[in-house]
Amino acid sequence: MCIQASHPEIETVTLEFLNSGKQFTAFDVTKEVRIRVGRSVNIRHDDVKAYIHGNFQDLNGAIPTSYSRQVIHLPNGHEPFLYFPVNTDPSDYVNAVGGSLHVSSQSLAAAQASDGVPSVDDGTQLNSDPDDDDEEAIKVTKENRVNIPMDVLKGVTPANGSYDIEIDGNIRFAKVNADGRVRVTVSYQEGDKVSITPDKTRNCVIISKCAD
Repeated sequence: MCIQASHPEIETVTLEFLNSGKQFTAFDVTKEVRIRVGRSVNIRHDDVKAYIHGNFQDLNGAIPTSYSRQVIHLPNGHEPFLYFPVNTDPSDYVNAVGGSLHVSSQSLAAAQASDGVPSVDDGTQLNSDPDDDDEEAIKVTKENRVNIPMDVLKGVTPANGSYDIEIDGNIRFAKVNADGRVRVTVSYQEGDKVSITPDKTRNCVIISKCAD
């Protein structure tokens, strides 16, 4: 491998995803690794992203299923690479998260031409720590609400149809709306960025304002 994983679980999860034929982004790997190792271990998304991007050619050659990658648009404005088996439709992933496909595909050949390192933003650069491209960040709407991404909700289990949401240390409850989304009102201002992460151990979603 060109780039060594900063934690062994990064390689483990990546290979599990690849061997299972899963469609995923680098941030999907980051979230799964964090769930497995717990909050006491600092897993930087930049490290995960560098490992997957830098080793894409080697990883692709080490598994039975051939993978490609394509830039996708997510509802939060991010544009990550989606990694997917060549015999699957990337629309399956983007439709599930409400995103859309980019006009140009980044195939294995394109990845080889760029030495496996993409020039575009992976889509998870906005974060809660200005010195660490780690957490996914969402902007507060003009109604002072935050829409919780579905992939975050997958990391916790609702109780009686509602989710436990921790905002700045205070727990509140939020039910799923008729449109299938979960929104919570916050005391932050429109345009403020907040990090939203699942805490599997405590079975709650944590929302906190990103540092300026």
